[in-house]
Amino acid sequence: MAETAALLADEVLPALPLRQWVVSFPFALRFLFASRPEALAKALEVIYRLLVTHLAHKAGFRCKEVATGAVTLVQRFGSALNLNIHLHMLCLDGVYVPRSVGGLRFRRVKAPDREELEHLVRRSPSGWGGRWSGWGCCSAMRRVRGSSCRPSRTRMRYASSSAAQ
Repeated sequence: MAETAALLADEVLPALPLRQWVVSFPFALRFLFASRPEALAKALEVIYRLLVTHLAHKAGFRCKEVATGAVTLVQRFGSALNLNIHLHMLCLDGVYVPRSVGGLRFRRVKAPDREELEHLVRRSPSGWGGRWSGWGCCSAMRRVRGSSCRPSRTRMRYASSSAAQ
């Protein structure tokens, strides 16, 4: 995984500051995502939108006014070959904002502090505690967890590191 991240950072992504976000999930969601890839895709959409919104607001803009980018690698197993679906997201550590004379310029944002990370976790899909029926995966959750369509109250874990260039 580290070699792939280095290749992306060195040869594919623009020479701008990057941040790696590692997103792991509670066990019930790991089983759900393993059996329903479409649920993982929807979770990734929500998490990406959450990060873009965070970056835009931190840069002083609304989400619709900025552009940014990310590459996500889905890792399905842990080092012991156990089922451990988690995401490695390489995100630009800032946003592109429009220039007054046309074109775009990159505006870097500061690294998130602990409070911001905890706020992001509370807003994350696994921290919602809401119903998952809208994701079309309620029956899979019933098979994994019994009769409830709710994920466990376990919080999503987070890690963030910068790859300054």
